[in-house]
Amino acid sequence: MQYRFNIYRNVATSRKPLFMALCFVFWGCMMASCGNRGWKPNGKVADETFSFAWISDNHLGSYAYAEDDLRQAIEDINSIDSLEFVILTGDLTEFGVTSEFALLKQMMDSLNKQYYMVDGNHDVNWSENGTTTFENYFKGNAPRFCFDAHGIRFIGCGSGPMLRMGAPHIPREEINWLKETLASTHKDQPVVFVNHFPQFEEIANSYEVTNILKKYNVQYILCGHFHVNSTKEYNGLTSVLGRSLLRRTDPIGGYNIVTLTADSMYVAERTIKGETHPVWFRGGLQEQYVQKGDEIEISYAINEEYPQVKEAWRISEVSDIASQASIEGNFYVYTTTGGKTVALDASAGEKIWEFQSGNKIFSAPFITDKMVYVSSTDGNIYALDRHSGSKVWEYDAGYPVVASPLVIGDTLYVGSSNEKFHAVDASLGRGIWVSEGYPGYMESRPCADERHIYTGGWEGRFWAINRTTGEKVWEYNIGKGRYFSPGACWPVIAEGKIFVQSSDKVLRGYTPDGAVIWENTSAQGRESMGLSADGKTLYVKGTTDTFTAFDLTKEGYPVKWETKMPYEYNFIPTAPAEIPGKGVVLAADTFGTVCAVGSEGEGLQWQYKISNCAVTSFCATPDGGAIAMTMDGKIVKLVF
Repeated sequence: MQYRFNIYRNVATSRKPLFMALCFVFWGCMMASCGNRGWKPNGKVADETFSFAWISDNHLGSYAYAEDDLRQAIEDINSIDSLEFVILTGDLTEFGVTSEFALLKQMMDSLNKQYYMVDGNHDVNWSENGTTTFENYFKGNAPRFCFDAHGIRFIGCGSGPMLRMGAPHIPREEINWLKETLASTHKDQPVVFVNHFPQFEEIANSYEVTNILKKYNVQYILCGHFHVNSTKEYNGLTSVLGRSLLRRTDPIGGYNIVTLTADSMYVAERTIKGETHPVWFRGGLQEQYVQKGDEIEISYAINEEYPQVKEAWRISEVSDIASQASIEGNFYVYTTTGGKTVALDASAGEKIWEFQSGNKIFSAPFITDKMVYVSSTDGNIYALDRHSGSKVWEYDAGYPVVASPLVIGDTLYVGSSNEKFHAVDASLGRGIWVSEGYPGYMESRPCADERHIYTGGWEGRFWAINRTTGEKVWEYNIGKGRYFSPGACWPVIAEGKIFVQSSDKVLRGYTPDGAVIWENTSAQGRESMGLSADGKTLYVKGTTDTFTAFDLTKEGYPVKWETKMPYEYNFIPTAPAEIPGKGVVLAADTFGTVCAVGSEGEGLQWQYKISNCAVTSFCATPDGGAIAMTMDGKIVKLVF
């Protein structure tokens, strides 16, 4: 049986504007609160039939028609009086830049209905503002929300990974919020969970999310990501995936209409300003929905195969860790997306001090004998006393900073996200110079020789900057755009040359004067590149199952050895790290496994699984161990 909804009628936007405004205010107030407001089972799931609009994956800033499709969709939704609210399930923009969010906010302001949205991977993966602008523009509506409508509770939370390219996962902060929100929800109240990602095994910590949801009366999950109407079953829960708003090859785009009755949920696609098509999904609603199957547990059996690898200590943060850490001796420092900088004693894992910045941190700290320097998306560079963690000074960069600082002598160098590069007095925090004209934002840590600073950005460019004057000396343009940039890779200097891996899977070597003397595609690396302790070998983790070492002491930089890895696909940007005296190089796995490769080509030596989310950092410790971190906030010292 096919279902067709003919329940829509046009409403002139000019009629009763004051009444409509009051209605929206009332509706917003009713839906803003999300505590247990005395909900009681009544034998029905929804206490009356209602409908809402569902938009997903509009990718504002991508195709020329993306803005037009969204504008016309808003006009269409405004004309349908029966739609009570709107839900948007992520990838609302293409790159998550401030200009895209500003345009999105301007357009959403023309919607005459309450709306709620979650972010998607496109909204956070390339965000030059460190994903901070999204929440600022849409506070109260995104990236998380909880409201009741006709007896059903709608709960939505944000998606990751934040900033760095990696396997999709739900951020730690969002999971903690989800737990708290569900704790105030009656066990029997029907719930619709909203996220950008469908929950299934390719989402690194989907098992954790669904294990939480299964303890409550979750009816369905609404999500996007795959751009087509479909469903996925995972851990006893059904994810309903909505189509992209974009028209692609059609004359105009489309979205979905969701209708809930006392016992069913119907989803029908609607062509913008056109036909509402027959229902493509009908699912039953139950007063008490019992999910099938047991909770999922992640297997750590791989660790039993390599008993020589042990954990010396482990710490679990309440936030994600999206950056590399730094170490000097036993002094270990890391940062979190909760805005913290934390110093540990690497030998025992004991906290020495902690500093809280004003917003998320995606940068690696830099350690000197007196200071720890760190940049934050609150727009500041901080100098912290190494021994106490107290703030010595802060420098206002004028915009969120996600790049990692480099300190040489008395000068700190760091790229910003608004096409600027800064040189700062490392002792006093005073600006020395600001260089402008760097399209795309800078995420990595620069490297330097006696004359130049070298850094790349997310607009396909690699630059040399005069250390003394800030003058841009030369620029190399890959010519392929943002997706193929040297944006996440930390460049290195070896044998008098500069090496950097970019997302177009080309490894390049430059002279200090900007000549490209070497290009390699055989390694199939993306951003993951590291230098040996003696500076003579370049390690590249490929996106497929290969790990390659290049000999930098020989002409043409030939392959020294190549090792097969125990995975099929891996584009985590974490730099490989050689562990001196242990004969191994550590490489990051997509799902939380540290892979140790023999540094002389002996192949895979051992594996150790820390969690099920991407490994983001390696640091060798003085006693021959290594500290590894994962995206979901795990910090572990391994001894082997």
